[in-house]
Amino acid sequence: MLNPVPRSVNEIPLSGASLRSENRRADDLMAALAHELRNPLTPICAGIELLKQGGGDSVTVLLVSSMMERQAKHMARIIEDLTDLSKIERDGIDLQFKPLSLEAVLRSAAEACRPNLATLEQRLRISPVPHDAAVYGDPTGLYEIFCNVLNNAIKYTPAQGEIRVVTRRELNQVIVCVEDDGIGMTADELTHVFETFWQCKQSGLRSSGLGIGLALAQRLVHLHAGEITASSPGLGCGSVFTITLPAISRSLPPLTSDISAASVPIPQKILVADDNRDCACGVAMLLEQAGHEVRVAVDGADTLAVYAEFAPTVVIVDLEMPILDGYEVAGAIRGNSHELQPLLIAISGWDQEEHRLRADAAGFDHYLVKPLPFEELESVLSRSAPSEKKPAASGGTADLRSARIPLARREAS
Repeated sequence: MLNPVPRSVNEIPLSGASLRSENRRADDLMAALAHELRNPLTPICAGIELLKQGGGDSVTVLLVSSMMERQAKHMARIIEDLTDLSKIERDGIDLQFKPLSLEAVLRSAAEACRPNLATLEQRLRISPVPHDAAVYGDPTGLYEIFCNVLNNAIKYTPAQGEIRVVTRRELNQVIVCVEDDGIGMTADELTHVFETFWQCKQSGLRSSGLGIGLALAQRLVHLHAGEITASSPGLGCGSVFTITLPAISRSLPPLTSDISAASVPIPQKILVADDNRDCACGVAMLLEQAGHEVRVAVDGADTLAVYAEFAPTVVIVDLEMPILDGYEVAGAIRGNSHELQPLLIAISGWDQEEHRLRADAAGFDHYLVKPLPFEELESVLSRSAPSEKKPAASGGTADLRSARIPLARREAS
Protein backbone atom coordinates (compact mmCIF):
# COMPACT_ATOMS: atom_id res chain seq x y z
CA MET A 1 0.00 0.00 0.00
CA LEU A 2 1.30 3.44 -1.00
CA ASN A 3 2.06 5.95 1.73
CA PRO A 4 -0.59 8.70 1.91
CA VAL A 5 0.28 11.96 0.21
CA PRO A 6 0.94 14.80 2.70
CA ARG A 7 -1.98 17.19 3.00
CA SER A 8 0.39 20.14 2.68
CA VAL A 9 4.02 20.74 1.95
CA ASN A 10 4.39 22.07 5.50
CA GLU A 11 4.12 18.49 6.82
CA ILE A 12 7.44 17.51 5.28
CA PRO A 13 9.68 20.09 7.00
CA LEU A 14 7.79 19.46 10.26
CA SER A 15 8.73 15.77 10.06
CA GLY A 16 12.32 16.68 9.30
CA ALA A 17 12.43 19.15 12.18
CA SER A 18 11.09 16.49 14.53
CA LEU A 19 13.76 14.06 13.37
CA ARG A 20 16.48 16.66 13.80
CA SER A 21 15.19 17.41 17.28
CA GLU A 22 15.36 13.71 18.23
CA ASN A 23 18.88 13.47 16.78
CA ARG A 24 19.97 16.49 18.79
CA ARG A 25 18.50 14.98 21.92
CA ALA A 26 20.36 11.71 21.29
CA ASP A 27 23.59 13.63 20.65
CA ASP A 28 23.11 15.65 23.84
CA LEU A 29 22.50 12.48 25.84
CA MET A 30 25.62 10.77 24.47
CA ALA A 31 27.68 13.90 25.18
CA ALA A 32 26.33 14.05 28.74
CA LEU A 33 27.06 10.34 29.25
CA ALA A 34 30.61 10.77 27.96
CA HIS A 35 31.03 13.76 30.29
CA GLU A 36 29.80 11.81 33.30
CA LEU A 37 32.08 8.85 32.59
CA ARG A 38 35.14 11.05 31.96
CA ASN A 39 34.76 12.70 35.37
CA PRO A 40 35.42 9.55 37.44
CA LEU A 41 37.91 8.27 34.86
CA THR A 42 40.19 11.25 35.50
CA PRO A 43 40.97 10.45 39.17
CA ILE A 44 41.12 6.73 38.35
CA CYS A 45 43.77 7.38 35.67
CA ALA A 46 45.63 9.71 38.03
CA GLY A 47 45.58 7.02 40.74
CA ILE A 48 46.89 4.41 38.33
CA GLU A 49 49.76 6.70 37.35
CA LEU A 50 50.61 7.34 41.01
CA LEU A 51 50.70 3.61 41.73
CA LYS A 52 52.83 2.98 38.62
CA GLN A 53 55.39 5.56 39.73
CA GLY A 54 55.74 3.81 43.08
CA GLY A 55 57.49 5.29 46.07
CA GLY A 56 54.30 6.07 47.94
CA ASP A 57 53.96 5.01 51.54
CA SER A 58 51.16 2.76 52.77
CA VAL A 59 48.96 5.73 53.69
CA THR A 60 49.25 7.18 50.17
CA VAL A 61 48.47 3.82 48.60
CA LEU A 62 45.40 3.47 50.84
CA LEU A 63 44.17 6.98 49.96
CA VAL A 64 44.70 6.43 46.23
CA SER A 65 43.04 3.02 46.20
CA SER A 66 40.07 4.37 48.20
CA MET A 67 39.68 7.23 45.72
CA MET A 68 39.78 4.82 42.77
CA GLU A 69 37.23 2.56 44.44
CA ARG A 70 34.81 5.47 45.01
CA GLN A 71 35.07 6.62 41.41
CA ALA A 72 34.71 3.09 40.02
CA LYS A 73 31.55 2.63 42.09
CA HIS A 74 30.26 5.96 40.77
CA MET A 75 30.78 4.77 37.18
CA ALA A 76 29.06 1.47 37.97
CA ARG A 77 26.12 3.35 39.46
CA ILE A 78 25.65 5.43 36.30
CA ILE A 79 25.52 2.25 34.22
CA GLU A 80 23.19 0.49 36.66
CA ASP A 81 20.78 3.44 36.73
CA LEU A 82 20.62 3.51 32.93
CA THR A 83 20.09 -0.26 32.83
CA ASP A 84 17.38 -0.19 35.49
CA LEU A 85 15.56 2.65 33.75
CA SER A 86 15.66 0.74 30.45
CA LYS A 87 14.31 -2.39 32.15
CA ILE A 88 11.44 -0.51 33.75
CA GLU A 89 10.53 1.14 30.45
CA ARG A 90 10.35 -2.33 28.87
CA ASP A 91 8.58 -3.91 31.88
CA GLY A 92 11.62 -6.13 32.32
CA ILE A 93 12.70 -5.42 35.90
CA ASP A 94 12.32 -8.23 38.41
CA LEU A 95 11.41 -7.09 41.92
CA GLN A 96 11.36 -9.47 44.89
CA PHE A 97 8.79 -8.18 47.40
CA LYS A 98 8.86 -9.10 51.08
CA PRO A 99 7.95 -7.48 54.42
CA LEU A 100 10.75 -5.23 55.62
CA SER A 101 11.49 -2.28 57.87
CA LEU A 102 12.50 0.99 56.24
CA GLU A 103 15.10 1.56 58.97
CA ALA A 104 17.56 -0.92 57.43
CA VAL A 105 16.99 0.43 53.91
CA LEU A 106 17.50 4.06 54.97
CA ARG A 107 20.61 3.13 56.92
CA SER A 108 22.14 1.38 53.89
CA ALA A 109 21.28 4.26 51.55
CA ALA A 110 22.75 6.80 53.97
CA GLU A 111 25.96 4.79 54.24
CA ALA A 112 26.27 4.66 50.45
CA CYS A 113 25.98 8.47 50.32
CA ARG A 114 28.58 9.14 53.04
CA PRO A 115 31.51 9.80 50.63
CA ASN A 116 29.53 12.49 48.76
CA LEU A 117 28.42 14.06 52.04
CA ALA A 118 32.00 14.09 53.35
CA THR A 119 33.32 15.73 50.18
CA LEU A 120 30.96 18.69 50.67
CA GLU A 121 31.10 18.63 54.50
CA GLN A 122 27.32 18.27 54.59
CA ARG A 123 25.33 16.97 57.54
CA LEU A 124 22.77 14.19 57.19
CA ARG A 125 20.30 13.90 60.06
CA ILE A 126 18.01 10.86 60.10
CA SER A 127 15.24 10.96 62.68
CA PRO A 128 14.41 7.71 64.51
CA VAL A 129 12.31 5.44 62.32
CA PRO A 130 9.08 4.24 63.97
CA HIS A 131 8.94 0.50 64.68
CA ASP A 132 5.72 0.20 62.70
CA ALA A 133 7.26 1.80 59.56
CA ALA A 134 7.12 -1.52 57.76
CA VAL A 135 6.31 -2.00 54.07
CA TYR A 136 6.00 -4.80 51.55
CA GLY A 137 8.77 -4.02 49.09
CA ASP A 138 11.87 -5.00 47.18
CA PRO A 139 14.99 -4.20 49.28
CA THR A 140 17.17 -3.32 46.30
CA GLY A 141 14.46 -1.21 44.67
CA LEU A 142 13.80 0.77 47.85
CA TYR A 143 17.54 1.21 48.39
CA GLU A 144 17.79 2.67 44.85
CA ILE A 145 14.90 5.04 45.56
CA PHE A 146 16.44 6.53 48.69
CA CYS A 147 19.99 6.61 47.28
CA ASN A 148 18.82 8.62 44.29
CA VAL A 149 16.71 11.02 46.34
CA LEU A 150 19.52 11.55 48.88
CA ASN A 151 22.15 12.05 46.17
CA ASN A 152 19.86 14.58 44.48
CA ALA A 153 19.60 16.51 47.76
CA ILE A 154 23.39 16.39 48.16
CA LYS A 155 23.89 17.68 44.62
CA TYR A 156 21.64 20.70 45.05
CA THR A 157 22.67 21.61 48.60
CA PRO A 158 25.69 23.88 49.14
CA ALA A 159 28.79 22.81 51.02
CA GLN A 160 28.26 22.50 54.79
CA GLY A 161 24.50 22.37 54.24
CA GLU A 162 22.10 20.04 55.99
CA ILE A 163 19.82 17.23 54.79
CA ARG A 164 17.15 15.75 57.03
CA VAL A 165 15.21 12.48 56.72
CA VAL A 166 11.99 12.13 58.70
CA THR A 167 9.84 8.98 58.66
CA ARG A 168 6.36 8.64 60.09
CA ARG A 169 3.46 6.20 60.01
CA GLU A 170 0.01 7.58 59.18
CA LEU A 171 -2.90 5.11 59.13
CA ASN A 172 -2.08 2.67 56.32
CA GLN A 173 0.88 4.60 54.91
CA VAL A 174 4.56 5.09 55.66
CA ILE A 175 5.79 8.55 54.71
CA VAL A 176 9.46 9.49 54.30
CA CYS A 177 10.41 13.15 53.83
CA VAL A 178 13.87 14.11 52.56
CA GLU A 179 14.40 17.81 53.25
CA ASP A 180 17.37 19.99 52.31
CA ASP A 181 18.38 23.63 52.76
CA GLY A 182 19.67 23.84 49.19
CA ILE A 183 18.92 26.05 46.20
CA GLY A 184 15.23 25.20 45.97
CA MET A 185 13.09 25.14 42.81
CA THR A 186 10.71 27.38 40.93
CA ALA A 187 7.12 26.34 40.24
CA ASP A 188 8.07 25.59 36.62
CA GLU A 189 11.01 23.40 37.64
CA LEU A 190 8.79 21.39 39.96
CA THR A 191 6.68 20.32 36.96
CA HIS A 192 9.76 18.81 35.22
CA VAL A 193 11.75 17.40 38.14
CA PHE A 194 10.81 13.73 37.53
CA GLU A 195 11.26 13.81 33.75
CA THR A 196 13.96 11.56 32.30
CA PHE A 197 17.20 13.40 31.43
CA TRP A 198 15.89 16.72 32.78
CA GLN A 199 18.27 18.75 34.94
CA CYS A 200 17.95 22.04 36.75
CA LYS A 201 20.01 24.68 34.92
CA GLN A 202 20.13 27.44 37.49
CA SER A 203 23.06 29.83 37.23
CA GLY A 204 26.04 28.94 39.37
CA LEU A 205 24.91 25.34 39.96
CA ARG A 206 27.58 22.68 39.68
CA SER A 207 26.40 20.55 36.75
CA SER A 208 26.65 16.78 37.03
CA GLY A 209 24.54 13.72 36.42
CA LEU A 210 22.37 12.58 33.54
CA GLY A 211 19.03 13.55 34.97
CA ILE A 212 17.87 9.97 35.49
CA GLY A 213 18.08 9.52 39.27
CA LEU A 214 14.71 11.05 40.17
CA ALA A 215 13.02 9.58 37.08
CA LEU A 216 14.21 6.13 38.16
CA ALA A 217 13.14 6.78 41.76
CA GLN A 218 9.63 7.78 40.64
CA ARG A 219 9.19 4.66 38.51
CA LEU A 220 10.40 2.40 41.32
CA VAL A 221 8.06 4.10 43.80
CA HIS A 222 5.13 3.53 41.42
CA LEU A 223 6.08 -0.16 41.13
CA HIS A 224 5.71 -0.26 44.93
CA ALA A 225 2.18 1.21 44.60
CA GLY A 226 3.46 4.43 46.18
CA GLU A 227 3.85 8.07 45.28
CA ILE A 228 6.73 10.56 45.29
CA THR A 229 6.27 14.32 45.18
CA ALA A 230 8.54 17.35 45.23
CA SER A 231 7.88 20.74 46.81
CA SER A 232 9.82 23.94 47.41
CA PRO A 233 8.93 27.38 48.80
CA GLY A 234 11.09 28.88 46.04
CA LEU A 235 14.65 29.66 45.03
CA GLY A 236 17.10 29.60 47.91
CA CYS A 237 14.57 28.00 50.26
CA GLY A 238 15.41 24.31 49.93
CA SER A 239 13.34 21.38 48.69
CA VAL A 240 11.33 18.51 50.15
CA PHE A 241 10.83 15.13 48.49
CA THR A 242 8.07 13.04 50.02
CA ILE A 243 7.85 9.29 49.41
CA THR A 244 4.59 7.63 50.41
CA LEU A 245 4.37 3.83 50.50
CA PRO A 246 1.60 1.43 51.57
CA ALA A 247 2.25 0.15 55.10
CA ILE A 248 1.78 -3.44 56.14
CA SER A 249 -0.60 -4.03 59.01
CA ARG A 250 1.92 -5.38 61.49
CA SER A 251 5.26 -4.10 62.73
CA LEU A 252 8.38 -6.18 62.21
CA PRO A 253 10.49 -7.54 65.07
CA PRO A 254 13.54 -5.48 66.09
CA LEU A 255 16.39 -5.65 63.63
CA THR A 256 19.07 -8.20 64.40
CA SER A 257 22.35 -8.71 62.67
CA ASP A 258 22.26 -11.50 60.11
CA ILE A 259 26.05 -11.61 59.89
CA SER A 260 27.36 -14.85 61.30
CA ALA A 261 30.93 -15.71 62.05
CA ALA A 262 32.80 -15.89 58.78
CA SER A 263 33.66 -19.41 57.76
CA VAL A 264 37.08 -20.21 56.37
CA PRO A 265 36.73 -20.37 52.57
CA ILE A 266 37.59 -23.73 51.02
CA PRO A 267 40.33 -23.33 48.39
CA GLN A 268 39.08 -24.35 44.97
CA LYS A 269 40.49 -24.93 41.51
CA ILE A 270 39.07 -22.12 39.40
CA LEU A 271 39.27 -21.48 35.66
CA VAL A 272 38.64 -17.88 34.57
CA ALA A 273 37.83 -17.43 30.88
CA ASP A 274 37.56 -13.99 29.26
CA ASP A 275 38.88 -12.69 25.95
CA ASN A 276 39.68 -9.43 27.74
CA ARG A 277 43.00 -10.57 29.20
CA ASP A 278 43.16 -7.72 31.73
CA CYS A 279 39.72 -8.67 33.06
CA ALA A 280 40.63 -12.37 33.32
CA CYS A 281 43.99 -11.71 34.98
CA GLY A 282 42.53 -9.16 37.40
CA VAL A 283 39.88 -11.60 38.61
CA ALA A 284 42.47 -14.39 38.76
CA MET A 285 44.80 -12.33 40.98
CA LEU A 286 41.97 -11.55 43.40
CA LEU A 287 41.01 -15.22 43.57
CA GLU A 288 44.63 -16.31 44.09
CA GLN A 289 44.95 -13.80 46.91
CA ALA A 290 41.88 -15.43 48.48
CA GLY A 291 43.71 -18.78 48.46
CA HIS A 292 42.34 -20.43 45.32
CA GLU A 293 44.33 -22.17 42.58
CA VAL A 294 43.54 -20.36 39.34
CA ARG A 295 44.12 -20.77 35.60
CA VAL A 296 43.24 -18.28 32.85
CA ALA A 297 41.90 -18.80 29.33
CA VAL A 298 41.30 -16.14 26.67
CA ASP A 299 38.96 -17.79 24.14
CA GLY A 300 36.48 -20.64 23.95
CA ALA A 301 38.91 -23.22 22.51
CA ASP A 302 41.55 -22.32 25.08
CA THR A 303 38.93 -22.64 27.83
CA LEU A 304 38.06 -26.23 26.96
CA ALA A 305 41.72 -27.18 26.55
CA VAL A 306 42.62 -25.79 29.99
CA TYR A 307 39.47 -27.36 31.46
CA ALA A 308 40.41 -30.84 30.20
CA GLU A 309 43.93 -30.55 31.64
CA PHE A 310 43.22 -28.61 34.86
CA ALA A 311 39.91 -30.25 35.96
CA PRO A 312 38.64 -27.16 37.86
CA THR A 313 35.83 -27.23 40.39
CA VAL A 314 34.66 -23.76 39.31
CA VAL A 315 34.58 -22.25 35.81
CA ILE A 316 33.96 -18.50 35.39
CA VAL A 317 33.13 -17.79 31.75
CA ASP A 318 32.60 -14.59 29.78
CA LEU A 319 29.66 -15.13 27.44
CA GLU A 320 31.12 -13.33 24.42
CA MET A 321 34.42 -14.94 23.41
CA PRO A 322 35.90 -15.79 20.01
CA ILE A 323 35.99 -19.29 18.43
CA LEU A 324 33.50 -20.68 20.97
CA ASP A 325 31.30 -18.36 23.01
CA GLY A 326 30.45 -18.92 26.66
CA TYR A 327 27.17 -20.67 25.90
CA GLU A 328 28.93 -23.23 23.72
CA VAL A 329 31.65 -23.73 26.33
CA ALA A 330 28.98 -24.43 28.95
CA GLY A 331 27.19 -26.85 26.63
CA ALA A 332 30.41 -28.77 25.99
CA ILE A 333 31.23 -28.98 29.71
CA ARG A 334 27.69 -29.99 30.69
CA GLY A 335 27.64 -32.57 27.90
CA ASN A 336 30.58 -34.62 29.18
CA SER A 337 30.04 -37.89 31.00
CA HIS A 338 31.68 -37.06 34.35
CA GLU A 339 29.45 -37.57 37.40
CA LEU A 340 30.65 -34.45 39.24
CA GLN A 341 30.20 -31.17 37.46
CA PRO A 342 32.02 -27.87 38.07
CA LEU A 343 30.19 -24.81 39.27
CA LEU A 344 29.56 -22.71 36.14
CA ILE A 345 29.41 -18.94 36.58
CA ALA A 346 28.57 -16.69 33.63
CA ILE A 347 29.94 -13.14 33.54
CA SER A 348 28.70 -10.60 31.03
CA GLY A 349 28.21 -6.94 30.30
CA TRP A 350 24.61 -7.75 29.30
CA ASP A 351 21.95 -7.58 32.03
CA GLN A 352 18.84 -8.40 30.01
CA GLU A 353 16.49 -11.24 30.90
CA GLU A 354 17.00 -12.91 27.51
CA HIS A 355 20.71 -13.37 28.22
CA ARG A 356 20.04 -14.75 31.69
CA LEU A 357 17.53 -17.24 30.33
CA ARG A 358 19.89 -18.35 27.60
CA ALA A 359 22.71 -18.78 30.14
CA ASP A 360 20.45 -20.88 32.36
CA ALA A 361 19.48 -23.03 29.39
CA ALA A 362 23.16 -23.55 28.56
CA GLY A 363 23.75 -24.96 32.05
CA PHE A 364 25.18 -22.06 34.05
CA ASP A 365 24.55 -22.04 37.80
CA HIS A 366 25.00 -18.28 38.34
CA TYR A 367 24.98 -15.10 36.25
CA LEU A 368 27.05 -12.08 37.31
CA VAL A 369 27.08 -8.72 35.53
CA LYS A 370 30.25 -6.73 34.86
CA PRO A 371 31.92 -4.90 36.49
CA LEU A 372 32.30 -8.16 38.37
CA PRO A 373 31.03 -7.70 41.96
CA PHE A 374 33.82 -9.52 43.81
CA GLU A 375 31.89 -9.63 47.09
CA GLU A 376 29.04 -11.39 45.30
CA LEU A 377 31.47 -13.78 43.62
CA GLU A 378 32.99 -14.62 47.00
CA SER A 379 29.50 -15.22 48.39
CA VAL A 380 28.66 -17.57 45.51
CA LEU A 381 31.90 -19.51 45.99
CA SER A 382 31.44 -19.77 49.77
CA ARG A 383 27.98 -21.32 49.55
CA SER A 384 28.44 -23.48 46.46
CA ALA A 385 30.22 -26.70 45.73
CA PRO A 386 30.64 -28.97 42.71
CA SER A 387 27.30 -30.62 42.04
CA GLU A 388 25.66 -33.48 40.23
CA LYS A 389 25.54 -33.14 36.50
CA LYS A 390 23.34 -30.25 35.31
CA PRO A 391 22.65 -30.85 31.61
CA ALA A 392 22.31 -28.02 29.15
CA ALA A 393 18.88 -27.68 27.58
CA SER A 394 20.33 -28.08 24.10
CA GLY A 395 22.58 -30.99 24.96
CA GLY A 396 26.37 -31.06 24.70
CA THR A 397 29.39 -32.94 23.43
CA ALA A 398 30.95 -35.79 25.33
CA ASP A 399 34.45 -35.22 23.92
CA LEU A 400 35.65 -31.83 25.10
CA ARG A 401 38.75 -31.84 22.89
CA SER A 402 36.84 -32.66 19.72
CA ALA A 403 34.29 -29.97 20.61
CA ARG A 404 36.93 -27.29 20.90
CA ILE A 405 37.12 -25.86 17.40
CA PRO A 406 34.23 -26.56 15.00
CA LEU A 407 35.40 -26.50 11.38
CA ALA A 408 32.95 -23.78 10.36
CA ARG A 409 34.11 -21.53 13.18
CA ARG A 410 37.77 -22.14 12.30
CA GLU A 411 37.22 -21.20 8.66
CA ALA A 412 35.24 -18.13 9.66
CA SER A 413 38.09 -16.91 11.82
